[in-house]
Amino acid sequence: MAFTIGTLNVNGMNNQKKRQALYSLVKRHKIDIFFLQETHCPDDDTANKWNTEFPSMIKFWSNGSNHACGVAIWISANLQSSNHKISHDSDGRLLSASFDIDRQTYTATCVYAPTTTAQRQYFFQTQLKQRLTSTKHLIAGDFNTILTQMDHLHPRSRTDTAAPYLASIIRRFDLTDLYRQQHPDRSGFTWYRRDGSQMSRLDLTLATSDLSCTAKSTTIFPTAWSDHHLVISQLKPQHRQPRGKGYWKLNTSHLKDPTYCDKITTFWTHWRQQQHR
Repeated sequence: MAFTIGTLNVNGMNNQKKRQALYSLVKRHKIDIFFLQETHCPDDDTANKWNTEFPSMIKFWSNGSNHACGVAIWISANLQSSNHKISHDSDGRLLSASFDIDRQTYTATCVYAPTTTAQRQYFFQTQLKQRLTSTKHLIAGDFNTILTQMDHLHPRSRTDTAAPYLASIIRRFDLTDLYRQQHPDRSGFTWYRRDGSQMSRLDLTLATSDLSCTAKSTTIFPTAWSDHHLVISQLKPQHRQPRGKGYWKLNTSHLKDPTYCDKITTFWTHWRQQQHR
C-alpha cells in the first residue's frame, strides 16, 4: 500500500475559511497522514468541533493556546488504521500516535520545536529523544533548526547551536531526512520572511531506514495563508501478505518420465505393503 505524508506549519486554524482551505489542500494532494503545527487549538471542545468539519480524517491533537503552539496528526480513514495509541506533552509541541495498517505497526510523531536555542536543545535532548523508536517511525514537523548552511539563506548567517543535538538524534536512531535523500544538492526552503530577506528549510520529514528506503518522492509546495510551505512525501512500504495453508500442485510433465513413474510405483507398492503388516 502506498501512502502520502504531509507536514505543514499552518500558523493558526481559528479562521473557518482557513480551515476550509486546509481541508481542500488535503483533498488536492490526497494526503493520508498529515502532521500539523501551530494549530492554535486551545482545548478539547474546539478540537471536537473541528473534527466534525472534516470527518474523512481521524484526528489526534495536542492542544496549545488561541495564539500559540498546538500540534495534530490526521490519518485518512481510507488507510483503515486500527489500535490507535496516543501520547503527547502538555505544551502543544509534541504528539505521537502508533497505529496498525495491514498488520504492520507504525508510529508517527509530530514536532513543533521551540524557537529559542536553549529551549530547543533541551527539547531535542529530552522530550523528543524519549519518544523515538527504531522501526517504522515517521517524525515530521517544524523543527525550527537549520541542519546545514545549505538549508539557510541570510546575509549574516550564524551557526545554529541546536543543530548538533538534532543531528545526534538522527544518527542514533538511523533516521533519514527524506527531502535531502531525494534532493542532495537543492536547498528547498520551507520558511520565508515576508520581505524575502531570510529563508530556511525548517520543516522536515524524518523516517527510520525501513521506511526511508520506500520513499518515492518528496516535494515542497507553497501555501498562500502561512509563512511555511507544505512538504509532501510519497512512500510505498512492502506489507507482508498473510500466510495460509496453501495447496500442493503436481507437475504433470513428470508423468511422461518412465524413471519417475517407476519410482512412484515402487514406493506406492512398498508403502501399501507396510500398512497391511
